[in-house]
Amino acid sequence: TSLDVRENTALTELHCDNNKLTVLDVSKNTDLKTLYCNSNHLTFLDLQGLNDLSDVYVGGQTRDGIVLLQSGGAYVLDLGAFIPEEGFDKVSGLAGQAGGTTLPAAYTPTSGKARFTTKPDKVTYEYNTGKTDGGNPVKMDVALTVTGVTVDYTIQVTVSGHGRVTRQGSTDPLSGDVTVSAGSNVTFV
Repeated sequence: TSLDVRENTALTELHCDNNKLTVLDVSKNTDLKTLYCNSNHLTFLDLQGLNDLSDVYVGGQTRDGIVLLQSGGAYVLDLGAFIPEEGFDKVSGLAGQAGGTTLPAAYTPTSGKARFTTKPDKVTYEYNTGKTDGGNPVKMDVALTVTGVTVDYTIQVTVSGHGRVTRQGSTDPLSGDVTVSAGSNVTFV
């Protein structure tokens, strides 16, 4: 389920396919020529700067147990839960599946969030690893299985008279709709 090769800087070949790795950091392995990491649970993989890498298989990646957020009549997947912000714009072809039907997604690379109008059972996308093979980008196919949905609630804050409302620990005044996720606590002052 985990593999740390950051200290193995002279590594030239790595075969770690068919495991349950969710993270693989090969940024320090600049001598790497061969990498087989297909069939794991990776959601992103950065291969930029690995100039000697010539034999690479990133293959199908799957991740189970993803929870969507139901908010404002839509189902939202936040890729920020497992992709660093600098990788949001490397995602392409994001779509959902429900009962064999393809569901389009409105994906915003600046936030890493995808919105669906119908709850998907599975979400798929391609992740550009930053490496090319014969001039073509090496992309990793990722499939995420959805197992649950949490709900957002909206609390409308109104102020009468000369008072103000803030979140506890903050001095920023609130007004209008404030979103609170199910299972979380918010204290207003």
